Amino acid sequence: MSTSTDKESAETENRPEFSGCVFCYSAEWAYYGAKKGIKAIRQ
Repeated sequence: MSTSTDKESAETENRPEFSGCVFCYSAEWAYYGAKKGIKAIRQ
């Protein structure tokens, strides 16, 4: 059984980190949002 802190730490690990390229960072955030949205729909 997972707790909210387990979910939060898992989400934090998968969140994109800024590496100096604004375009790449935006693309990573779009991918992260889409992936998170698909997970929410499937549940």
